[in-house]
Amino acid sequence: MPPSMYSLIPASQSKLEEITDLIQNAHHLHRHLDWRPVEGWLGHQPFWLLEEHGKIQAALACPPAPAEMYWIRVFATQAMLDPRHHWELLLQKALTDIPFDQG
Repeated sequence: MPPSMYSLIPASQSKLEEITDLIQNAHHLHRHLDWRPVEGWLGHQPFWLLEEHGKIQAALACPPAPAEMYWIRVFATQAMLDPRHHWELLLQKALTDIPFDQG
């Protein structure tokens, strides 16, 4: 997938309808069994979306709860064949948000 075809953007309330649609129609979906629904993680990072041609194709949410404990809360992708490319792009971006202890 050439870089010009996609963008990584933070999930936001303005994308809720598209995120909900992705979750409901994903070809590959992981949802952590949790007391908080996916939309409850909006505004908490890392929670990234992969857009392709202006349409959300994948999402990854792994905000910390409790502090310093990062669980994969949701990963969803529309990729019908192999979701690894979307996973790798989103995970790489999410890892840049995590403050790893340098000591």
